Amino acid sequence: MDLHNVYEHRMMQQQQRSMDAERNRPAGRNDYSDRQLSALVLLSMIMASLPAIANSVIA
Repeated sequence: MDLHNVYEHRMMQQQQRSMDAERNRPAGRNDYSDRQLSALVLLSMIMASLPAIANSVIA
């Protein structure tokens, strides 16, 4: 098994695990705390602004 197949196999396993976890999750339970949620929002805002930052550095 070459490296790419190993990677795909791991990704498929991870996807299956997350799907199973989603299926087994009790209905209506919130998985994220407020702190985790705000960190996630902050991270997504940083990720969204990366192309603009990169362009200003290049220019």
